Amino acid sequence: MKAKSFVRYVEQFGFSCIEKQHVKGLKIFITLWGTVFAVLFSITAYNWSAGYVSWTWITLDMLVVVAFSGCAWQRYQLKRYIDSYRQKHPEVTIAG
Repeated sequence: MKAKSFVRYVEQFGFSCIEKQHVKGLKIFITLWGTVFAVLFSITAYNWSAGYVSWTWITLDMLVVVAFSGCAWQRYQLKRYIDSYRQKHPEVTIAG
């Protein structure tokens, strides 16, 4: 997302709505990715302890890590836009 797009979204939906959705989305993000990593770790650990090292499965693990990194980067960018917008517009209150 570009800063220009973020400002358009603020004008369309309101800053407090975007901020609330960001906080709600963060909780979902942590729960979802925590579960995905726990499942992948347990399956990979079981396979390795059984002596079955699958390069296909390791590749899948790496793809999941790359997907997580992309999602985390987007969330970080959104957080930066929210913080920047709040600094430029001090009259905006924090969503509660």
